[in-house]
Amino acid sequence: NTEVYLVPEGHYFAMGDNRDQSSDSRVASVGFIPAENLIGRAEIIFFSADTCGSLYNPLTWPSSIRWGRLFMSIE
Repeated sequence: NTEVYLVPEGHYFAMGDNRDQSSDSRVASVGFIPAENLIGRAEIIFFSADTCGSLYNPLTWPSSIRWGRLFMSIE
């Protein structure tokens, strides 16, 4: 339910991890990413958390970590 985006030659479209609330290539301040700005590819998931924790309450941090996803290989 989104518009079609035409990505210019030599650029990439970045999609955020929360499709409806991410600042990604659909936002003018981010836009399309020039190929020369990419320096490597993602190989592992270093850290992953859900939204049950509060940034302002460190006591909630351990319960929000997705322990099963830490250091997973990305195919």
